[in-house]
Amino acid sequence: SGENRSRSVVTFRLHGPDSDELERYGTQAVELLQAVPGLSSVSSPLENAPKQVRIKFDSDLAQQLGVTPQTALENISWALRGVQLPRFQEPGREIPLIIEYDEENVAGLGTLRDLTVYTDQNAVPLSSFADLEFGQQRRAIYRRNGQVTFTIQAKVDNPARQRELSDAGLRALSAGLDLPRGYAVGEDDTIGYR
Repeated sequence: SGENRSRSVVTFRLHGPDSDELERYGTQAVELLQAVPGLSSVSSPLENAPKQVRIKFDSDLAQQLGVTPQTALENISWALRGVQLPRFQEPGREIPLIIEYDEENVAGLGTLRDLTVYTDQNAVPLSSFADLEFGQQRRAIYRRNGQVTFTIQAKVDNPARQRELSDAGLRALSAGLDLPRGYAVGEDDTIGYR
């Protein structure tokens, strides 16, 4: 069954340095692959991705305000999840202590919009050096040698035509995507067996 499953699926990969741009090209690639006869159920990492808050830092402005990425992350983490204190020691037991919002004041997007980031020198509103977005985002972004990969899978209607359909998909991507320098369609084997 594992062999049949791998014969009925092809995988296409886009590579590039910027995950935002790669997602944009990935959306175009899904549309191109859906138009290839014989490929169906084309899916990308965005398809079942949860809605998440995304914080885009203006690193130059943050640096001018004296905010490091680590400081901002610690402040955001505290606002959303609380912070763990040193464990309370008592003879024979140890008690973990966590400071967090009570259930009536659960932190959310509004909390982040109004969040003040405390540094060693001053307090700076998060909104003064970062933009907040809410939408579907991949759960994780992995980089290898400075490149991000966007993986698309498609079901092959006829497993006997897997190689032919894989090649047709690669041709459609090469012809339909106008990728700038640094972005490419993965030329590695798109089928699940040799």
